[in-house]
Amino acid sequence: MRHTLRSHAGSFALAASLLVGAAASAHAQSTVITFEDLTGTGVLPTNYAGLTWSNDWIFYDASQSPYTPESGVERIFTEDDLSSFSFSGGVTFQGAYFSGYRDSPVQFLLFFEGNPVGSSAVYSAMTDTPTFLASGYDGLVDEVEITTDSRNWVMDDVTFTAPDTATPEPATMSMLAFGLVGMGGAAFRRRRTRS
Repeated sequence: MRHTLRSHAGSFALAASLLVGAAASAHAQSTVITFEDLTGTGVLPTNYAGLTWSNDWIFYDASQSPYTPESGVERIFTEDDLSSFSFSGGVTFQGAYFSGYRDSPVQFLLFFEGNPVGSSAVYSAMTDTPTFLASGYDGLVDEVEITTDSRNWVMDDVTFTAPDTATPEPATMSMLAFGLVGMGGAAFRRRRTRS
């Protein structure tokens, strides 16, 4: 009998941890940096949108084919072969949109705490239709480098997800606790009536 009660208690604890984890992960949402709060042309601030950008990014909004933005009118580019942006903590980096001239290869190199952790495919079949280049890695990163040997592209809609640090609402936790206590009480009563 004790073994049965212990196994039920273990099942209740597992169910509770799964429910709390599901409730917390449901709050995590992707962030998309569209650059639309910028206007005109200029050097991207090094601390733009809560990220740290290398000093060589330029934003602009002039219509120019094949450099089509994915959303709005603003997009960014760089004139360096290696540029980067970093996050204040680890995030899951999904990728960004690129457009430009064909044979303008770009690739993401991904780092976490100074160590390389992944890389994207090399994308070189650009056109004037923005195409999403996925990071190819779903672990945490805190720095993204973009390598290229051409400067004939633009980037837009940088997308990432920060780990959810939100805790479930107190009402949700109370309902979960009452449910688990009720299930535990029912199992205990069942065990006593069988004795």
